[in-house]
Amino acid sequence: MTVREVNGKNVVTPKPETEEYNVQSFIYTRYRPFHPRKLYALVYDKFILQMEHPDEEEDDDGEEDGEEQEGSDTEDAEMVDYEDITSIESSSGDITEQLSSSSPSHAPSTPATAPSLHDDSKDSNSMELDMVMPSNEAILANKRAHPTLARLFRSKGEYFLATRPHRAGEWSQAGAMLTLTGGRAWFCTLPAEEYTTGSEDVDALVKHDIAKGGEWGDRRQEIVFIGEGLDHDGLEQMLDACLLTDDEYESWKGVMRKDGIEEEERREMLEELFEDGFPDWAGDDEEEGHEGHGH
Repeated sequence: MTVREVNGKNVVTPKPETEEYNVQSFIYTRYRPFHPRKLYALVYDKFILQMEHPDEEEDDDGEEDGEEQEGSDTEDAEMVDYEDITSIESSSGDITEQLSSSSPSHAPSTPATAPSLHDDSKDSNSMELDMVMPSNEAILANKRAHPTLARLFRSKGEYFLATRPHRAGEWSQAGAMLTLTGGRAWFCTLPAEEYTTGSEDVDALVKHDIAKGGEWGDRRQEIVFIGEGLDHDGLEQMLDACLLTDDEYESWKGVMRKDGIEEEERREMLEELFEDGFPDWAGDDEEEGHEGHGH
């Protein structure tokens, strides 16, 4: 309990947990894209990753012997419902049990591949794995020991990959679990009729977001972090190190400004520059793609 002034009177009230435990929030916003390799290198050994694993290529017939192929109803990854896991970092045994009971025997987070800066192959789905995914126990230990991430409880928002300028990535973290999946199309890549609602207030906010980003529209990093005694500067430095460098950014702009090319070709050119070993986002192969970059 603590004494507070309420309506001009000193009264005894419960002390808010945010003050009791020094829980703080911090919003990270940047308009420069992440380098996929650098982002992966930051998170792969500090969080148990949940990422999309699109279905393997189906046979021409789609189904065999009249039986429905496993996973044909959805292209989404199999996800652990971490929202329902309480005290997720209480013990490595608890989290391991949760994972083993709700997912395959191997870590569901383990992508088929990881980005490699030294692999001559540019097929993002066949790159040689050069960052070995640690065990869940090792990842939990790494996070607990990390000076900046140890008391990070929750984070959520959208992220912007240099190789995927057509869509936002969805970032959602609780405890040691981090989900990285494909999200909405950036508004600046869509015709206005696809995102306008008819509400002046709502449409004004969207137009403001697009205009604020200048040439690249509403594409941006915007993630809110919640934790105990958060090191804001430390978080900023870690994430800033994952952004494209000045030279890389200029190369990225050069590709984005090319006229007369299809979106798929543009993305292939970007992957040549900034190897992308993350799993494909569900639905990308079904998109027709929008040319240009938000003008």
